[in-house]
Amino acid sequence: MGGFGSGRRKSGKAKPVVENQISLKIKDLKEYKPETVFYYELAKDLSCYSATVTVKKDHLLIHINCNRKIYDQTVEIKTDRCNLGGLRQWMICPECSSKRTALYLGKQNKFACRKCLDLGYSSQKKVPFERLLHNAESLRARADQPPLFNPLIKPKGMHTSSFNRLRKRIYEYEIESHDLFKQWAYSAINKREFA
Repeated sequence: MGGFGSGRRKSGKAKPVVENQISLKIKDLKEYKPETVFYYELAKDLSCYSATVTVKKDHLLIHINCNRKIYDQTVEIKTDRCNLGGLRQWMICPECSSKRTALYLGKQNKFACRKCLDLGYSSQKKVPFERLLHNAESLRARADQPPLFNPLIKPKGMHTSSFNRLRKRIYEYEIESHDLFKQWAYSAINKREFA
């Protein structure tokens, strides 16, 4: 079973998810050369309206405008050499000093990593049959196939053996998700009848 901290939260509140947070990603910064300043529009429904990011050679200077207050933050950028050549850049989380590809805007109007802000992923909130359907949908999308539970069509240029493996995996996900959904629905109906 799960370890420490797994399971439902006692407070009844779900973890906020990464997909709903304002993020600063290293891949978005690669197009900017050092000494470049760019304007970063933040969501209007939050109290923060904008951020100005200045890209330096080894760090970022971030000025966040929230409720007519300016919050300054410096985020270090580290560059590592890859084993097969090339370079990989990382942002260093100001809170825990770990290497990250993305930082998220927290409640204190500072950027930090997912772990420091205790953020989850939306896929972690899905029930098992939803996860299986999501896997089937992503495999279908990757192979340019029609939506769920429709017959598969072999794409031009794909080997038959590759297509058969893909089709088998998709159908396994769909059948298993259907079975899990039936179990879930029956248990939900039984709980209502006896409640």
